[in-house]
Amino acid sequence: MTSRIRADLLEERLCELIDGKRTPGSGSKSQKGDVRSDMFLGEAKYRAQGDDHISVIDVDLQWLETIWEHARREGKIPLLAIETRDQDRAVLLPLPTYLGLGPVVPNTGIIGEGRSFRVGPSLMGRLPVSVRFTRIEVDEPEWVILSWGEMLELRRGNQPQPEKKPTVNSGSSFKSRPTRWTSPAPWRKRRFR
Repeated sequence: MTSRIRADLLEERLCELIDGKRTPGSGSKSQKGDVRSDMFLGEAKYRAQGDDHISVIDVDLQWLETIWEHARREGKIPLLAIETRDQDRAVLLPLPTYLGLGPVVPNTGIIGEGRSFRVGPSLMGRLPVSVRFTRIEVDEPEWVILSWGEMLELRRGNQPQPEKKPTVNSGSSFKSRPTRWTSPAPWRKRRFR
């Protein structure tokens, strides 16, 4: 599979994850971001980096700054979805947003001192992890990296639950029938031969 096809598949998976829609032209026109929903504005990044033994992705702080700024303008939550060559997927959310969505406190924080941050298998095994970026140029320097499954659980927990209708009778269908038999109207009587 080519990198473009894998990137498109990641955008489709992100649509399913946040219950959103893909942005035509991947944010090149007036609407920014790859995927948008009522709550989130998401960017999807796939990279086929690494050598034969290890698959990594270098998260560029420019990606976080861009999606954060566009989401702030629209009043949405910024989200960055990443996928490595080995199909390891993760999501980056601002720490206050993450703490507002779920009860799970992330593992001890990491300090990201450069303009990029490497995410590989050793970090993927410890998710969720909070990262404090010292050189990021937005108001939110702390982000959480969480697995795809954890984000799915957060979304399920944040969805309004449909109201359950009370059941009248949980027994068999015979018991749920009316107990009093009423005769049909006279004009509906059928003749039997």
